[in-house]
Amino acid sequence: VRYKFEIQKIKQQLKCEWYDFKSNVSNVEQQAIPYAIRGTRFQYKNNYNEFRSNNNDDASDESEDHDITLVTQGSVDYLEDLVTHARQWKGPISAAVHVTSSSDINEVIAYVKKYPLVLNGTTFHLLFEKVPEEEEEREDEEKDEAQQEAELQRQIHRYPINHLRNIALNYTETEYVVMVDMDIMLQKSSYAKLRNLILGSSTTNSSNTTADAVNTVKDALNKKTMLIMPSFEYSKVGEEEMDVPDDYVPQNKTTLLKHVLDEQMVVPYRSRRGKGSRGGKDRFTNYTKWYTQETGDMYRIATPDPLDEHAHLFEPFVFAKRQNLPWFWPGFTGYGENKATWYQDAISMGYSFGVLRDFFVFHVGPRTSEKKVFNVNNTKIQKPMFQEYLMEKERMYRTVQTQQE
Repeated sequence: VRYKFEIQKIKQQLKCEWYDFKSNVSNVEQQAIPYAIRGTRFQYKNNYNEFRSNNNDDASDESEDHDITLVTQGSVDYLEDLVTHARQWKGPISAAVHVTSSSDINEVIAYVKKYPLVLNGTTFHLLFEKVPEEEEEREDEEKDEAQQEAELQRQIHRYPINHLRNIALNYTETEYVVMVDMDIMLQKSSYAKLRNLILGSSTTNSSNTTADAVNTVKDALNKKTMLIMPSFEYSKVGEEEMDVPDDYVPQNKTTLLKHVLDEQMVVPYRSRRGKGSRGGKDRFTNYTKWYTQETGDMYRIATPDPLDEHAHLFEPFVFAKRQNLPWFWPGFTGYGENKATWYQDAISMGYSFGVLRDFFVFHVGPRTSEKKVFNVNNTKIQKPMFQEYLMEKERMYRTVQTQQE
């Protein structure tokens, strides 16, 4: 009863915040001034420390200092994926959610009520954004198919993806983070396994005497190394022939390699869009080496050259130490190549990269082939955004240089 009362109280508070926000913020042509509310972890029966102990039998005072948060963002359309994340991850989650209406608040609260135990370790951060009144008031049934598609594209391109990433990252309280989108899943129990690596429970074979084997994950993270988890999705054949749920994620690397190498049902993420940082012939992550299993817990890769023709496609999903990470440039909205500048900033800050041997992420939901329309339009929209980013960086460096002189 107390839990239901607290949730209802939070719901009313958010509704009041939304009403004040809509009343006090005037419309703009495209994107409204965002209004961020730091979320409160929704608790059910037990507190956060009890949640951690219940999910980690070997939890100790030492492990408190080396905890990991899964950092993610999405619209309310992806809340079902967030529930899947919570079931797979079983650890702290910082989730920034895009809210553009009162009904979005209702949907967030509905999920919290429906999955109280599953979402017990999840902190929600709501980003309020006011859409133009004329868009909000039009009924879907009054639009023809072309109008609906045009409005969908406007919503996609206006989506403040990097602002949401900053919010989710900013309100993370643990020493380490794993950063993924809501439709990018880790395999089951990754939280516990990654913590074991940090605490020194290495899975490296003693017979492996290469330099990779003696580079511990914790040391690498503490020395400004971001650790990549290779990403995968269904192949065209896999889409047509694999009879599995939409939220299916291979539970371990052995199963994944069978899908990739023996059945050709799974391929590296976005390899079907051509070569790039996540392609099958990836020059950065080196999937071929990852497939062999002949490394330590991690192996290092060359830092991408910003002048490389594919450098703008270097957007992996990583495990990193939270302290001193760069911020995502909020000028990027929509989807497609919006993290590339974040990695370029990280490289300029002295970060290097490695790849985790036993970990991967898997894309769920609509397949790459279903999103081609996003890719074509984003090329036209993201290019001026990238130019604006470069101009901003030039101004910043010029200011720093002037101050130094």
